[in-house]
Amino acid sequence: MTNIILLALDSVRADHCSCYGYERETTPNIAGLADESYVFDNAYSTGSWTVPAHGSMFTGRLPTEHGAHGDNKYLRWEASDTLAGRLGRLGYDTACYSGNPWLTDEFGFGTGFDRVEFVRSALPFDDAGDPRTVVWDDQPLVKALQAGRWLAKGNPIKRAANGLSLTFSDWLFLRGERLNDVTTEWINNRENSESFFLFANYMDAHEPYLLQEPYDRFLSSSSPSTLDMEWNLHSIEDPPNSDQNAIVDAYDSALFYLDSCVKNFVAELESRELLQDTALIILGDHGQCLGEHGYWGHGTFLYDELLHVPMLVRPPGGLESTERVSRITSLTDVYELVLSFAEGEAEPCKSIRDGSSSPVAFAESMGRHQDVKLSDEQFSSDGYRATYLENSSGIHNLDTDTFEIERIDDSVSESKSLEQQLREAERNTFSELAENETAESEPEMDEQTQQRLEDLGYI
Repeated sequence: MTNIILLALDSVRADHCSCYGYERETTPNIAGLADESYVFDNAYSTGSWTVPAHGSMFTGRLPTEHGAHGDNKYLRWEASDTLAGRLGRLGYDTACYSGNPWLTDEFGFGTGFDRVEFVRSALPFDDAGDPRTVVWDDQPLVKALQAGRWLAKGNPIKRAANGLSLTFSDWLFLRGERLNDVTTEWINNRENSESFFLFANYMDAHEPYLLQEPYDRFLSSSSPSTLDMEWNLHSIEDPPNSDQNAIVDAYDSALFYLDSCVKNFVAELESRELLQDTALIILGDHGQCLGEHGYWGHGTFLYDELLHVPMLVRPPGGLESTERVSRITSLTDVYELVLSFAEGEAEPCKSIRDGSSSPVAFAESMGRHQDVKLSDEQFSSDGYRATYLENSSGIHNLDTDTFEIERIDDSVSESKSLEQQLREAERNTFSELAENETAESEPEMDEQTQQRLEDLGYI
């Protein structure tokens, strides 16, 4: 059976990638992979942040069906029917590695995987104890007592070194190279000869951004040392003090570093002679607004900058040259695409490339992805739906029942307005969907997880 690797590049938008025509060489190595891959020019996420997007990849369903979104951040799905569960039934060894706190067993995204690991940045002595596992008190005296007890529970010198390393480093950021180390170690140390499915989520392009090495490719001597800004929904009321060009430079620099990590990971596969027998899928889970629409970050809204993502599929051995796929593609298609490789189909991309039905992609937003108060004029309390057709796209405000429409080309029938086409496509799909009625209340979030999500701006 074919090995399958799915790399999700968190917060990467298509129009800032080299192989999608961006003027900067942000992703030259991914562009090199594109030379022997299917490149999907019109791939769209099903949501504008981690939870709904990954829910769709792991179930093949829209957020309405899988139930993981702003109003319910937990994926509750039968293990045997998740992507990993289906592959497990086919005999695959499955693993999920991520530095994204949402993509863990705690939120249901590990369902079906044999191994799930939330990966942290490395410490000088990984086996001596990790101070990040302690929920530290805000009071200095209590915190000092906690530190003393923690040091005494192990080798105090090694534990002190670990603590100091976090004090003088940006430990929040899981660098891609660390994720490479962990995933390649898993590949090398597997104890069976089964084919494997590896999922990994890279966080380097996710805010907040470091303006220092190795995230400094497009920075200049005049670049600030830090970005003075709030992200995501906070940015609506509190727009950045930093110059927008500096924010774009920081984002592009993060992409450049991430691209080098992808290059090094693929080189590891090649050195182990795995590329000939491995299908490699690289995609963005959602995009990132960089000041467009007066918004910085992602989530809640359904702008094109948040939904249009890169997607490359390199079959085992690679193609002789790039094959561009212009057909509209959804992240829901990833589920069947992966299974088609696993089941040995001769042309796994054929159904997406040459589908018989009219191509359409949808995205949904149900509730705010952050607990930030907004006025009725600032967001739709009933949510949004985005629809992508061949000739147009539109964002449906479900509160006001109005569409924001973008014409893609001029080949539109005079007898049917763009809005009518969009409404009809939406109605035909959503009238047949079974909504996921999540009766269970959300489980109480672990304090450490809550802190991680606060650090990333989600809470």
